Amino acid sequence: MSTENPALGRRERKQRATRDRLLTAAQAHFAERGYDRATMDDIAADADVSRATAFNYFPRKEELLLALAERRREVIADLLARERSESADVADRLHRVFANLCDIFDTDVAGTRSLTRAWVQAGGPLLPDAFATAAIFADTLDDARARGQVRPDIDPGSAGRILLDAYLGALVHWAAGQDTSTATLRNHLSTVVDTIINGLRPPRTTGARAAHAPD
Repeated sequence: MSTENPALGRRERKQRATRDRLLTAAQAHFAERGYDRATMDDIAADADVSRATAFNYFPRKEELLLALAERRREVIADLLARERSESADVADRLHRVFANLCDIFDTDVAGTRSLTRAWVQAGGPLLPDAFATAAIFADTLDDARARGQVRPDIDPGSAGRILLDAYLGALVHWAAGQDTSTATLRNHLSTVVDTIINGLRPPRTTGARAAHAPD
């Protein structure tokens, strides 16, 4: 069964298919050869388009990397949206989102690690929209604040950037290390969620102190 959007015209569907082929080819080349050694000529050839067509869609190689990062950001946004419910605690939501993200990484561990290294190699934190995912985390934390799950004085934007920094740090360390499984990454991200969210929680109220037992 076709998964193409019937609302798109034939030309738009063809353009989207060409763009997807270029991104798939770019991801494979970045993973296999590294960002610097991957060339637009090779990416275009694997996508079965001309060099001019490749540059028409992505004028700079960097823009391929940005588009691949946007794909991952969309995955995180979709996972967070699916985890939203009236009763969901923010820590539980984030734990499940990061666990599901690691499940996705498990389908192509080598590719995920290589793409992450390519992102760093290309100056990832300095690229445009490098911290756009922080806004997605901020929306989740703002919702949690409205539910009383984090302190009212917390700025969701700042907290979202801290959460993103911790997530990216865990991802980069994993990609740069020797561990080829996601087990270490899963554990690190679980610690990230617990550490950050516990620091954002409202103070617990305590009841009257228990009377001292008689001597």
